[in-house]
Amino acid sequence: MVVLRRAVMISHGRTVSLDPLNNAADSGHVSGACYVFHPGVAERTLRMQGSTLDFTDTPDALLADLVG
Repeated sequence: MVVLRRAVMISHGRTVSLDPLNNAADSGHVSGACYVFHPGVAERTLRMQGSTLDFTDTPDALLADLVG
């Protein structure tokens, strides 16, 4: 049940486009949730726009580098 709950929670991340965000502070996440979201750190982070990989139309490519 724990795995299913985490999978559902994490899957919501696919619905969020991170490219418009300039840094972690722009995300609105809870301050202190992890190191990146600590005050002073979140404002210094940089988002690498265009770095998100989308395997929606090519699911076989997702694990292609692991297949011998």
